[in-house]
Amino acid sequence: PQLLEHLFYELYQKSYSWGLTPDMYFLSPGQPPQAPLTHLLVINKTGSSIDNFIHSLRQQNIALEVDAFG
Repeated sequence: PQLLEHLFYELYQKSYSWGLTPDMYFLSPGQPPQAPLTHLLVINKTGSSIDNFIHSLRQQNIALEVDAFG
């Protein structure tokens, strides 16, 4: 019982900090393809401009390919 109590105490008292950043998932401009990183595909069917969204992605150094459909 004391061993289990000690293990539970150690597990729950430790502080884990998880950071989510774009560079963990998405390619940077000019970066060669490598697993598990990927390009980001965004499809805008809202009828409104996504210029602000594109600008924010470029500020985060995320590789972006824009393809305007029709």
